[in-house]
Amino acid sequence: MTKNQWLIIGVLTFAVIAILGCLTQVILYEIAPESYAKLFTARSILEPTKTAVAVEQAAPTETPKRIQQPPTSLPTKIPTALPTNESAIRFTNDNWGLALSDAGQYANAPVILTGKIFLNPEIGNGMVAFQMYTIKGATDGNTIVIVNGSSNVKTGDYVRVAGKIYDQFEGQNAFGATLRVPRILATKVDLISREDAIAPALKQYTINQPISQYGLVITLVRVDIAKEETRFYVKVQNQSKYKASVYTFDADLQQGTKQYKAKSLYDSGYPDLPSDMLTGVEAETVIVFDAISPTGTIKFIWDGPQTQDYSLDFKPYSWDITLK
Repeated sequence: MTKNQWLIIGVLTFAVIAILGCLTQVILYEIAPESYAKLFTARSILEPTKTAVAVEQAAPTETPKRIQQPPTSLPTKIPTALPTNESAIRFTNDNWGLALSDAGQYANAPVILTGKIFLNPEIGNGMVAFQMYTIKGATDGNTIVIVNGSSNVKTGDYVRVAGKIYDQFEGQNAFGATLRVPRILATKVDLISREDAIAPALKQYTINQPISQYGLVITLVRVDIAKEETRFYVKVQNQSKYKASVYTFDADLQQGTKQYKAKSLYDSGYPDLPSDMLTGVEAETVIVFDAISPTGTIKFIWDGPQTQDYSLDFKPYSWDITLK
């Protein structure tokens, strides 16, 4: 087999392993249907005359049925405020680990979190409940969010949630294991980008510098420097007469004496480049590396893009960028 065929096999193998790993994680964290029914027992706290104790007393003795279809109309009112015994702690993603260990002791504490929804929301009793990851680049930190009224969020969305801690929810996953997860009553849920949720840019550099070889044009559009990662926004245009092979894992980043390989991100939301890019096709994507120093000179090197006219001698595509 050719080099490109071996590369494709390697990429597909890695993708299958990554997908299986993510599916296993989702199953472990997913609240089982019979436990999901308990999510909506928090509804009584939305009434200002009830307390957290009254919530437990008012819980229905019969487990509500899981709603399979959304109601024809959804209430749109904002939840009534929680009791006023405010916690001194205000939670963000930076200190959310405290709540993950025991959210019950921080009931009513204000929260502003970003994260990624990893299961389709559940709908019941005029509310929407969903689970999202909140730490480690939105790959861990399972957290339940309850919205009073309607919400158009779905699996894979990145969101910013504002609200208050209600309690530490206890339920079971599909294997019967007990899950203890913080539960938030949200007053606002906003859709945001992956970048804003995981790694907001500290600095952005607009480059818009194309390099063309034998009709294969690659443009470095922009560079984002974030605390958690480094992003290169690229555009590829195949203006040649042949198919082109362009793989993001061939890209490298150099800063001083350090070299970085492009990261493989599963379910990032970034578009994939076609494996065999046809003549006339244009495509864009984002290549992500580990975090680097925000100052100095860096070199972005992409050694591998070429057309299928193997008589041509393609050189590495390379850009030098000065960070200030």
